[in-house]
Amino acid sequence: MMRPCDACGVDYEAKTSRSKFCSAKCKQRSHRGGGEKNGAKRQNEAPQLASVAAATLLELQEAKRLHTPLGQAALALAHRLDLSHTDTGAGVASLAKQLQATLAAATADVAAEQADPVDEVRAARERKLRAAQTG
Repeated sequence: MMRPCDACGVDYEAKTSRSKFCSAKCKQRSHRGGGEKNGAKRQNEAPQLASVAAATLLELQEAKRLHTPLGQAALALAHRLDLSHTDTGAGVASLAKQLQATLAAATADVAAEQADPVDEVRAARERKLRAAQTG
């Protein structure tokens, strides 16, 4: 059964129906902070931001690269980055850097395919004009 953690708000697979926390760390953090209400309060106070995974999914769908191996790897990294509330700053930075590189590799050939035909015609016209001026 999936349910949100009372401390951090992340969905997790509950092993029992009475489970309240996704990890021992969240349980301890909640109890030290004065109970589950403090964890829920912190969750509600956080600004509502779009997830990295949602933005990555949208970019991969627009590039028609979602179902490629690199696209799936980028999506997995984005999901991990969204759940990085327990990682160190260096770990998050490393994940973000790897996601950027993987996403760039997954969509590298898309820019060439999506070139605007009008731009191509303008570039051809400019080449002809330069050739006529020099010749």
